[in-house]
Amino acid sequence: MNNSVNERYQESEGASPQTQVVGRAAEPDLIRPSACESKRVCLVGPGTRFLSGITYYSYCLIDALTLAGYDCSAIFIRKLVPACLYPGRVRVGENLSDLRLPEHIRRVDGIDWYWGWSVVRAVVFLWKERPQILVLQWWTGAVLHTYLLLALISRVLGCKVIVEFHEAQDVGEARLPFAATYMNIGGRCLLKLSSGQLVHSQYDWNLVKSRYRLNETLQIVPHAGYDYLPAKPPVRLAPKGVINLLYFGVIRPFKGEPVQLLADSCRRDLGGLGSTHPPYRLVALPQSYYVH
Repeated sequence: MNNSVNERYQESEGASPQTQVVGRAAEPDLIRPSACESKRVCLVGPGTRFLSGITYYSYCLIDALTLAGYDCSAIFIRKLVPACLYPGRVRVGENLSDLRLPEHIRRVDGIDWYWGWSVVRAVVFLWKERPQILVLQWWTGAVLHTYLLLALISRVLGCKVIVEFHEAQDVGEARLPFAATYMNIGGRCLLKLSSGQLVHSQYDWNLVKSRYRLNETLQIVPHAGYDYLPAKPPVRLAPKGVINLLYFGVIRPFKGEPVQLLADSCRRDLGGLGSTHPPYRLVALPQSYYVH
């Protein structure tokens, strides 16, 4: 994951037609361009200062849409929250990756939680770009006030707004007083300004639909296949007959002993705790600052 987005796509130019079809399958009807039109799309998501999986996703999505013929630009969230309140505060601002976009992608990097001149620059950028579609990456309530402003300006400019959900609400935020109420009220206001919403699973579809009272504007768009990424030799080979299991994502403290519970769950899924199922090896790559 440390290679740049553009380098990864350059290495995958020889990808098979099947791989390319898988990638296109995740493209929603709301932003698919016509044969004679290159739609202007502006994506809003996290930058590299508060590096996360959604940062990588946003960069890859921008690059993929550009390769598919869209005229893309980007507005990044720079200072997401006060660093002292962030669980991974010791890593904030560190150079953890060489992730970058191609130079020709127009961008503002970025907006701070307290706004100031950063939001003025973003508003001016949006006014000059006048995109036809604004895609908001939704993963935390910390961006809600900024997204409301950008969505409102976009509607004034005649731009369609799409909200792509990666999480209905961060469970850490849900423990904060009044956070759920703020999200419910502000989230519904934001979604009223949008033309469509995307989720990536049936579970999220049910959750988002019930929470925000959505109807036919909510679509399920599966993630595209990641087999366009360049293959690399394995760091360590598993013994013969052993099943390799990889867990990549968030493990929250409220799950108790998270890695042990995950291992027990895998055992059950593989046929119980008896000796009838093949041996396996579990590799967990969680967000380490959530694991206690």
